[in-house]
Amino acid sequence: MEMSDNRIRVLCAEDNRDLAAMLQAFIDSEDDMCCVGLAESGDGLAEMVASSRADIVVMDLSMPGRSPIQTLRDIGERSATSKVLIHSGYDDQTSIDQAVAAGAWGFVSKHGDPQRLLDAIRRVSAGEMVIATGAAPFAR
Repeated sequence: MEMSDNRIRVLCAEDNRDLAAMLQAFIDSEDDMCCVGLAESGDGLAEMVASSRADIVVMDLSMPGRSPIQTLRDIGERSATSKVLIHSGYDDQTSIDQAVAAGAWGFVSKHGDPQRLLDAIRRVSAGEMVIATGAAPFAR
């Protein structure tokens, strides 16, 4: 697949293989974005983000390997242009605050409408911080 176009380059970090495949298909079905890789753990994720030149990293907060919070910091240090969007079932305020403090640009609950994830990818790509938990998203 040619990647020199203007689509948003998304890397998905999700340890549930079925969900990762669904995310990849969901993202690839959009005209303005493409999935450039899948990761199943935090181990080596920062290097993978840098080598894939991902614009957005959709990352679960519950994966094996390196701590997600440390991984967020690593991505920030190694890939200054990549923005991390957390996609998690843990959408409590403490998790959100920790992720944002570590460098996340957004947080989308796995419990909401999947279309909100695509919207959040676009908004974060445009430089907006997005927090979407529970039933209704809001910008912060």
